[in-house]
Amino acid sequence: GFSSKLSKFNLLLLTALFPFNPEMVGSNNNIGADTPFLLFSTGCLFWIDHIHIRKKVFITPLVDQVLLGLIISISFFIRSNGILLLFTLIAVEVIQYLEIIWENPTNRKIILHQKVHQDIKFQSLLIKFTPYLTFVILLIVWNRTFPEGNSGAMVGFKDLSLNTILGQTKYYFMLPIDFFQKLPFANLIYYATLPLLITGMISRIKQDYYLYIYLFLTVILFVFWPGQQGLRYIFPIMPF
Repeated sequence: GFSSKLSKFNLLLLTALFPFNPEMVGSNNNIGADTPFLLFSTGCLFWIDHIHIRKKVFITPLVDQVLLGLIISISFFIRSNGILLLFTLIAVEVIQYLEIIWENPTNRKIILHQKVHQDIKFQSLLIKFTPYLTFVILLIVWNRTFPEGNSGAMVGFKDLSLNTILGQTKYYFMLPIDFFQKLPFANLIYYATLPLLITGMISRIKQDYYLYIYLFLTVILFVFWPGQQGLRYIFPIMPF
């Protein structure tokens, strides 16, 4: 949201906070899945932005959707929370239908009928469901190859309580402070960035709503997720 207000050099300095941050560098030495998941999840959001939000075509519409399904699948195989990328895609498609209704209140029925009629054509239907079909096919192959899969991901939810949820909420709200802990006045820096964060999100909500959907789903998941793993859990959403 501040790209038009900062010089390229200042933007580069802000970006450098992430790859050269001691916390991120240190985490890469401990958990091998962190960097691959950050790469594929961010790449997936980039892909959703270009082919669903901006309606761009990189190769062909069908191949682009296959690649999207492939990236979502790989993200899920690396970490179970990669499934949130699939939910984000579903939410984007639902919102795009709702936008048609909101933007054309007088002719909403006619326009919505035309949109549905267009989408139920075989070719359009095939392209629209290709990411989901690709994900399901690869998931079946994955489960056949690795029967245990991600079955252990749900263990621990049985111990959830209201106190646990409230504790997790407070924990993840304060967790970003650790990102600045190698710097003096870490708490002050964190709280000083919150107004910038909120302002930037508000100014970009129309363009980047898909990022906020993913961010919201991720935070909700981790609030209910058993255990705490520090910054490494939220690295995939910190760049946003």
